[in-house]
Amino acid sequence: MTKQKKRKNRILLLIISFFFLNLNFQSLKANQSECKKFDIICKSKQFAEDTIEYQKKEFNDAKKQFNKNKDEFKKIIPKKD
Repeated sequence: MTKQKKRKNRILLLIISFFFLNLNFQSLKANQSECKKFDIICKSKQFAEDTIEYQKKEFNDAKKQFNKNKDEFKKIIPKKD
């Protein structure tokens, strides 16, 4: 390849990567709530809501996994009479 072609490819790659990075950052901003910079009450409420939502999601995932493995444990470990 010639130097000009390499340079064009590099510029094109930079433009495309910038475009995709810009889209990712915009989608992150859209999901965040609007709290002022020093609004501690709003930020603490948002943190509490996020934490509760995360805990519920993880609890449900663990519950599903436990119920799925529960049947396998019953097959492996026989019940004592």
